[in-house]
Amino acid sequence: MRRLISLAAASASVLSILTPTVRVAAAEPAFVLRQPRTEIEAYRDPGSGQATIELPLWIEARAAAFELHVGRSDTRDPIAAIWQSPNGPRTLPTESVRSWRDYGLTGFFDLTIRGRARDAIRHRRVSWCPNSYSRTRLGPGADPSVYPQACGGNPFTRWQIWGIERGWGVGTDAYATFKLKPGHYSLEVRIPKAYRDALDLGPTLQTYELTVRDGYGYPYPPKPPHPFAGDGRGLGSPPNGPRSIGKQAPTSTTLGTDDPSTMPDLAALPAWAVRLESYGGQEVLSFAATVWNAGPAPLVVEGYRRGDEPIMDAYQVFGDEQYSSVGTFEFDAQDGHDHWHFLDFARYQLLRADEQLIVRSQKEAFCLAPTDAEDLLVPGATWRPEVIGFSECGYVDSLSIREVLQAGWGDTYFQSLPGQSFDVTGLADGDYLIEVTANPDGNLYDVSTANDRALREITLSHDARGRRRVTVAPYLGPL
Repeated sequence: MRRLISLAAASASVLSILTPTVRVAAAEPAFVLRQPRTEIEAYRDPGSGQATIELPLWIEARAAAFELHVGRSDTRDPIAAIWQSPNGPRTLPTESVRSWRDYGLTGFFDLTIRGRARDAIRHRRVSWCPNSYSRTRLGPGADPSVYPQACGGNPFTRWQIWGIERGWGVGTDAYATFKLKPGHYSLEVRIPKAYRDALDLGPTLQTYELTVRDGYGYPYPPKPPHPFAGDGRGLGSPPNGPRSIGKQAPTSTTLGTDDPSTMPDLAALPAWAVRLESYGGQEVLSFAATVWNAGPAPLVVEGYRRGDEPIMDAYQVFGDEQYSSVGTFEFDAQDGHDHWHFLDFARYQLLRADEQLIVRSQKEAFCLAPTDAEDLLVPGATWRPEVIGFSECGYVDSLSIREVLQAGWGDTYFQSLPGQSFDVTGLADGDYLIEVTANPDGNLYDVSTANDRALREITLSHDARGRRRVTVAPYLGPL
């Protein structure tokens, strides 16, 4: 197997990682709010009485970048949000990020709706993701765009970078739904005092004249801001799209160096989102599984087609000149796929408590892609991949493909399709293990073997009514 010893740098303490570089002091505040319009309309569903309100508000980083390091190093710790201020790191209030599912800073905007008598009739707080998709330069001389375009992660995400580049503004991407009658109101938006104090902000009140109308016009309820991992069905290019121009086959098929700085460190995370489902009398155990790259180099795998066969020879790429043969890609023509899969990237098995194999998932082929920012503080981490999600997997006429999993990013799949989930019909109640293994056959060059395997304990049982249940043991300890 092609393995190397672990990098010493990978075990650096979080405190040393979080030490910021010295920056030129910036004028306060950390950022400013900008209100492009003061009159807004909301459309009300006549049936439910719910009106969806879009918040036209921008946050601008003018004198210096606004940057947060968000995460934790142990599942027993709360998620911390640490502002990298010009005067040194400053931790935001406790529970600023209660969960990765909040997709941003929890309750960052306080919304109050007032009626004609100026009485407060509705109130709500909404989260804010600094890594908004709505980003714009404020003028010439702005810094290059470096921050990702998503907040949030899975239960085992470590550290992410959220921020706004100097000279850029981001939209709130915030929507809120209130039960309101048609008519005229005022909407007040402010940042709560705990955030204002932590970020050295002054008054933040923004006021809008709100008109609510019956109808189904714009805006529509938003999609979740985080491109959360899935199996990528429907995200590939259409099979009748333009043909790939292809590439020349590699001229070198040997690595030629054992330099670990050119290699990824593939690591398996414990299974999550575990659930028991029933289909026509069959019981299956579905789950999500993530393999991520702990750095310091990206995993780059290129495929080159064999004539007119639905197969490509796969090469792992190191830098610009060095290649090594690592297996094959095959074209998956199943509905919802229609793209190329690399074989043997990960393996999923259900084991007995004594680790004896019961069943293996049929999911053995993958479109390698960054779907989740797992730890953007590891050596070599890429803060902003060119593409997030399963869009670089080719189509039926492709002559070559290039799939990349950048350092700091994970590739997540939900094992919910037939054959991918575990059939547990008739399996006795008891304790079991879900095993996730990265690079199971050792075909890929990988810095370390120590983190290639992860286990998650589960228990199958029946309740008093005879209904089947699955209980997942908490995963406590270092991430």
